[in-house]
Amino acid sequence: MDAYRTALLTYWAFIWLFHSFLIFGNLASFVVAPFNGPWYLAFPACFAIIWVTCSPADCAITNWENTVREKLGWPRIRGFIGHYYVKPVRRLYRKCIANCNGAAGIGEPTALEVQAPKGVSCSNHDRSA
Repeated sequence: MDAYRTALLTYWAFIWLFHSFLIFGNLASFVVAPFNGPWYLAFPACFAIIWVTCSPADCAITNWENTVREKLGWPRIRGFIGHYYVKPVRRLYRKCIANCNGAAGIGEPTALEVQAPKGVSCSNHDRSA
């Protein structure tokens, strides 16, 4: 790996860490604000935090990250939270459900299957077949 790519990866890691700190700071502010001030200040602050976090507007930091991702040859992302937090949790959930249903011989999971059948463990380590 050449020095330029190493520098870009370090730069991308800095951007990712900075963006994560901002998001978790907003989350912490949302949780703490109602208990740390009067309701007439906390309610608008919480509303503003939700609006900024969930608005479909382009995020400058995500655009900044996409610039670095393009230089690294990686695909662009649409949203930071969705790409790094929501999608991995969904993949993990689907994998767990598929493993549970596969162990029971059910086949592919459907949207309504939330729990594994009775008597079937959701851990790959418990199979003794």
